[in-house]
Order: sequence, then structure tokens, then C-alpha cells
Amino acid sequence: MTKTELIAAVAGEMDGTTKSHVRGFLVALNTVAAKSLRKDKKFVIPGVVKFQLVNVPAKAERKARNPATGKEMTVAAKPPSKKLKARFLKAIKVEVGVVAATEKTAAPKAKKTAKK
Repeated sequence: MTKTELIAAVAGEMDGTTKSHVRGFLVALNTVAAKSLRKDKKFVIPGVVKFQLVNVPAKAERKARNPATGKEMTVAAKPPSKKLKARFLKAIKVEVGVVAATEKTAAPKAKKTAKK
């Protein structure tokens, strides 16, 4: 789905909302997400997705073996970096059918205590 298709779909789902309002909302959401990731290192769209900014430590230079030739080689060191992770939340996974909805009707199991 392209950005234009997304804007049209959201505007179609909401009565009284124009495409320009949805476009403005997406721009604002992008701005708020960037600020939140810079400040708190995380941003959540409730019920949909959780974004997290993770610091990846530096990696030292190391020796490795080329699997094709068996020749030993040196793998260059990597500087520290940042990585953005996205994790879909359970509500959207249930909606799409990736995870089955579970009911919490059963009581939790009691812990066994040791007899003295």
C-alpha cells in the first residue's frame, strides 16, 4: 500500500475527514514519533506497533574463515551504531490472525511450597 492509497483508505473509513486532514495527521505522527524516539528511545501506536531505538555496541576486528576457499581473512571492525526495531502488538496480531485470541478465564496455577 502506498502513502496515497493509505491516505485515501483512512479518509474513506472516517466520515467527514478529508485526505488533506489525514495527510496532515501522518506528518504530525511522523514528527511526534521522531521526537519520542530521540528523547525516550521508544514510540508506541497503541494496539498496533511499538518502535524502539537500540544502541548497537562497537565490534572489534576479528579473524574469520572464507567458507568457499577455507582461507583465513580479517573482518573489519564496526563502529557503534543505532538500530530501529518495530514490534507489532498483540491486538493487531489477533486482528490479522497471526496469533489466536486467548481468554484469561482459567485461574493461575498455585505455586508449590516445600514441606518442612
